[in-house]
Amino acid sequence: MENRVRFAQEVLDSVREAVGDGFPIELRFSGSECFDEGYDLEEGIQIAKLLESRIDLLHVSAGTYQRGFGITHPSMFLPHGSNVYLAALDL
Repeated sequence: MENRVRFAQEVLDSVREAVGDGFPIELRFSGSECFDEGYDLEEGIQIAKLLESRIDLLHVSAGTYQRGFGITHPSMFLPHGSNVYLAALDL
């Protein structure tokens, strides 16, 4: 897992160095990639924990543009808040 997030950590460290401590950094990522070969919610939580010390705000989405577009952009036929469970966990 640490190798999977290394690039994100290095990018966030570089951004922090460039903007300083007083500038908020937001990270958007999928809580779950929502397909069999992708990472699931449990792994998404692990990723968030490895990155949380480098960010001020975590924006959680779901799925990827390659797969699961109906999850990342729910239609009016899905219940309101159908992806909330991905952000409702206490890290």
